[in-house]
Amino acid sequence: LPESARAQITYKVRSILSSTPPKPCFLASQIEFMRWIADYYGDALSSVIDVAVPPDVPAQIIKTVRLVSVPEPLPRARIQRELLTILKESDGAIDCTTLNRRLKGASSAVKALEAQGIVTIDSREIIDQHISQEAAPLWAKTEVELNQSQLDAVQMICSAADQRTFAPILLHGITGSGKTEVYIEAIQHVIAAGRGALLIVPEIALTPQVIDRFRARLGSGIAILHSGLHRRVRWDSWRALLEGRNRIAIGARSAVFAPVPNLGLLIVDEEHDGSYKQNEGLRYNGRDLALVRGKLEKIPVVLGSATPSLETFHSANTKRFAYMSLPARHAGATRPTVEVIDLNKIKPWELAAPHVSMALRNAITDTISRNEQVFVLYNRRGFASYLQCCLLY
Repeated sequence: LPESARAQITYKVRSILSSTPPKPCFLASQIEFMRWIADYYGDALSSVIDVAVPPDVPAQIIKTVRLVSVPEPLPRARIQRELLTILKESDGAIDCTTLNRRLKGASSAVKALEAQGIVTIDSREIIDQHISQEAAPLWAKTEVELNQSQLDAVQMICSAADQRTFAPILLHGITGSGKTEVYIEAIQHVIAAGRGALLIVPEIALTPQVIDRFRARLGSGIAILHSGLHRRVRWDSWRALLEGRNRIAIGARSAVFAPVPNLGLLIVDEEHDGSYKQNEGLRYNGRDLALVRGKLEKIPVVLGSATPSLETFHSANTKRFAYMSLPARHAGATRPTVEVIDLNKIKPWELAAPHVSMALRNAITDTISRNEQVFVLYNRRGFASYLQCCLLY
C-alpha cells in the first residue's frame, strides 16, 4: 500500500502470548531418557513424549467470596443485604458455587459489593485430589519384623542407593517371602535421604493391594499412575510428582516415565510378567526401560520375582546383575501342602461329584466348618462346555 493509504489505517496491537508462561510437563533430566527411547525404538521424540506424559486437564478453580467490612448503613438493594447476611452466617467467607445455589442473582450483587470494597473474591486451584485421606485397612501391617534374608536384601539395596551408582539387582524370592516388605524398607531409607522412589507393578488390578500396604507404612503421600484412573486424578498425580509434593510413585508399566524428582530407587515387581510389554503405538518393554532409566540416573534398579525371566536369571548368573535370594516365607509362614489326586485311578461312583474327589470334598467341608474360606480354581478353557482328557503317545 502507498504511504498515504497506510497512514489512514487504524489498528491496535494485541499480544499473542499468554501472560503466564506454560508449565513444564516433565523433568528436564528425563529428556536424555526419552531421546534414548526414540533412538532405540526408531520413533520420533514427540511420539515418545506423547506416550510418556498423560493428557492434561483444565485446572479446577474454586472462587471464594470474603467479607472485608460491614457497611453502615447497609446497602439498599435486597440481594446485597441478603448476601451480607449469608456471609456473616458463614464466618465471613463462602464459595461462589454454594452462594449461587443459596441466593439467586448473587453474581451481580457480588460484583457490586466488590466494586465498593465491601467483599473480595479469591481464586484457588483444587489440587491433590489423588491423595486418599482414608485410613489404611486393618489387614495392612504398620510394623513388620524382617528375617535375616530380608535384612540382607535391604542392606544391599540401601548401600547401592547411598553410593548413587547404577546397580541392577535381582531379588529372587519365593511366593510369600516378603519381597514387598523389602521394597518398603528400602523406599523408607531412600525417602529419609531426601530422594524419590518409583515402584512398577505389572497389572492395574494389583495396584490397590500394593497401595494399601504402602500407605500403612509410608503414609498417604503416594502418587498413583495407571491408565485405569480418571484423567483428572491421573494428571493431578503426575503434577504432584512434578512439583515435588509427592516423592513416591506406584503404577503400571507407563509409570516408568513418572517425573519423580531426585529419583533414588526404581523397583520392578514381578519383572517376568508379559504385561510390561506395550503392544500398541510405541512398543516398549517397561522392565527394560526401567533398567535404562536406572543406568542414566545412576540409581539401583530392583527386579523382584518368584520366577525370574530367563534373560534376567542369566544376567544374574553371569554377574551382570547382583543376586539376592529370599528362600523362606516371611513371618514364619510355611509352604502349603500340595496333594495331587489322579482321578483316573478313582472309580466314578467313588467321586463326590464329577471331577471332585472325596478328599477334596472333605477338605472343603473341614475348611468351611472352621469358618474359613475356600478358593476353587476350575480348569475350564474358553467357551468349552465340557472337559475331555486326551492321552498323547
